[in-house]
Amino acid sequence: MQINSFSYLGYILLAVASCHLARRLAGASGFKLCLSLLSLLFVALNGWLSLAALLGSILVNYATLRQLRQMPPATRGRLLWPVIALNVACIFIPKVSTLAFLGASYYSIQQIMMLVDFYQQPEEVPSLWSYLAFVSFFPCITAGPICSWSDTGDELSRPRGATDRELFLGLLILAFGLFQKCVLAATCNQFTDGIKAYHAPINALDSAVGMTMAYLGLYFDFSGYSDIAMGTGMLLGLTVPLNFDRPLAASSLPDFWSRWHMTLTSFVRFYIFYPLVRWRPGSRTTAKLAVLVSMLVVGLWHGLTASFALFGLVHGLAQLVPTQKLPRPLGWLLTQLFVVLSMPLFFQPTLDGAVQVWAGLLHAKSIRGPFAAIDIFDKAVAALCLVFALWQAWRWPNTRDLFSQRKPSLALLIVLQIMLLLSLLYLNSGYQNNFFYADF
Repeated sequence: MQINSFSYLGYILLAVASCHLARRLAGASGFKLCLSLLSLLFVALNGWLSLAALLGSILVNYATLRQLRQMPPATRGRLLWPVIALNVACIFIPKVSTLAFLGASYYSIQQIMMLVDFYQQPEEVPSLWSYLAFVSFFPCITAGPICSWSDTGDELSRPRGATDRELFLGLLILAFGLFQKCVLAATCNQFTDGIKAYHAPINALDSAVGMTMAYLGLYFDFSGYSDIAMGTGMLLGLTVPLNFDRPLAASSLPDFWSRWHMTLTSFVRFYIFYPLVRWRPGSRTTAKLAVLVSMLVVGLWHGLTASFALFGLVHGLAQLVPTQKLPRPLGWLLTQLFVVLSMPLFFQPTLDGAVQVWAGLLHAKSIRGPFAAIDIFDKAVAALCLVFALWQAWRWPNTRDLFSQRKPSLALLIVLQIMLLLSLLYLNSGYQNNFFYADF
């Protein structure tokens, strides 16, 4: 089921209405049962193999949690590490085979986090229905945000239902996410698709436009999806963590990665980087190696290819360059330029394709490029996307802050109504913008 489709919007409305009715009729147990069944149905609609993989993963990890509680601390590691290895295999096997398990990268990470946290500080094992609802939570299972038990699980154990304010704000956040995904990302990704499908030499302008639109398209696509998940969670009375905090305003690469895909970078920081640093406390060499290893993991998490490995390594190496003393405007310019220039490693399927895009920067003469088939209207919308991105970076707060004010202004409500209308028009046009991050 495509995220940017009327069927998905209908599924959200069905889930919200059903879960609230179940909670009213059968209390917390009814809410968890209804949400779990709807989440499992959502996975099944994307393939029975995905459903089987999800249920198998849940049963193994839940049984491990229960068994860990009964084991003495000294022997828990004998069970913990093999199960973590199994979760890691679930993340990477689909990346090197034809198997496709919806959301495996995300629910495997969530369960690794829960296993490690429980291993370090044993707590009461949640009920099976609470655990099932947490791991299979359909707004997040496709591509995150990656929820921790403290974010969402505790609320699932004792669901309280959404307040009138949460229902209102959830709809606003959902509308904003739809606009980013269905209008802005769809427009920008036409340029990315044009570059990927074009195998002849390109000129400097096409290369620069292609890399910039790839960056903006990836941001609007994933940020929009994350806001849709956050809004849906709010409609259900559940907290979904913020995943993007204006990364286009970052003035250094560490700052960028603290704002981009925040739930993944938080996982890497706490469960990979910090343990590596604690291995040799105070060692600058160990700290630098930990940065490189962490960013390599981020790159390979997206795919086991040379391009993604190089993407992670160059971002890791660049973070070792001291830029703290640069004036903020210069730091911002260099950071955003570096991210744009690294985009071919991300969206091109091969290193040769990435090199072709970079080589285009050396060709100044005008040639028929990959964007000739894009009409003038979409090019104008793409220009507006760039303006909106810059305005959002410097003048627009992140999603949580934008909607946390006591009463949204009339101007904001009007803007969001226009955004929702445009989103529905784009959806009705039939253009399907594939969600890039769903492949991870």
